[in-house]
Amino acid sequence: MLCLLMLLCVVVQALNESIVEHGSELSEVLRLGDELRQLAVGDDVTRLDSELRSVTDRYTALRTTSAERLRQLTETPAILERFYTTHQTIINLMSELESDLQQRDIQPGPEAELHLQVSLVFYQSTGVVRGVTMGRAPQFITLKNFNRINTDNVQK
Repeated sequence: MLCLLMLLCVVVQALNESIVEHGSELSEVLRLGDELRQLAVGDDVTRLDSELRSVTDRYTALRTTSAERLRQLTETPAILERFYTTHQTIINLMSELESDLQQRDIQPGPEAELHLQVSLVFYQSTGVVRGVTMGRAPQFITLKNFNRINTDNVQK
C-alpha cells in the first residue's frame, strides 16, 4: 500500500512540475493575446479579454489543485502509520480485555459491560490494561465507586 502511495506521489509531483513548466507557455500566450487585442475592435476585444482571463483562471486553479494534492499525498504516509499503530493498539487492547473476561469467567451481561467499561477507562488513564476485581456489579457507577475501583486496581 505504501509503495503504491509513493508511486502516486512521484506521478503527482511530475505532473505538478509539468504544470509549473507550462507557466512560461501561458505567459507567451497572454503576451500574444495582448498583441492580438490591440489589433481587435468592438466585441472582439471583450471576447479576447474573456478568453484570456478564462485561460489564466483555469491554469491557476490547475496549479493550485495539483500543489494541494501533492501536499496531501506527502502527509498521507504519516497518517497511515498513525492509523496502523492505533489499530494495532486497539486490537491488542481488545484481545487482552477478552482474555481477562475469559479468565474471570464473567458471563455476558451487566457485570461484563461494567468490567469492560472500567477496564477501558483505566486503560485510558494509565495506558495499562488490567482487569477490575469486583464482587458484585453495581447497577451504575458513581464517581465515588469509580475512584475506589480505579484506586484498587492501581494498588494491585
